[in-house]
Amino acid sequence: MTDSVVVTAPDSSTGVLAPSISDAIIAAAYYANLAAIDEAGAAAAAALAVVAAVSEAFAGQFRVSALPLTGALTAFATNGRGIGDPPGAGSGVPVYYAAGAWRTYYSCAPVQA
Repeated sequence: MTDSVVVTAPDSSTGVLAPSISDAIIAAAYYANLAAIDEAGAAAAAALAVVAAVSEAFAGQFRVSALPLTGALTAFATNGRGIGDPPGAGSGVPVYYAAGAWRTYYSCAPVQA
């Protein structure tokens, strides 16, 4: 038997290669069904697979000027401007990476500080 990793094709807008959460869940279910893993070990393997997939998708918290260029799908811009925030006084917003820019969820526009 050989272990394998399922990797999705790069998204055309982000160029990011990453296993999807459903890929991680499928892999966890596969390992949970292996006879060599006991019941407690199977639950731990499934939980670790899901946590790994989710943590790879979230980059962390960054100032707008320091958001990473690749490697993650979501982040939190600590000084990103939300609705009604004046320039230079952003209260922070969750963002996602698409089409070469970090964008806000509420407007899909590139995040601004």
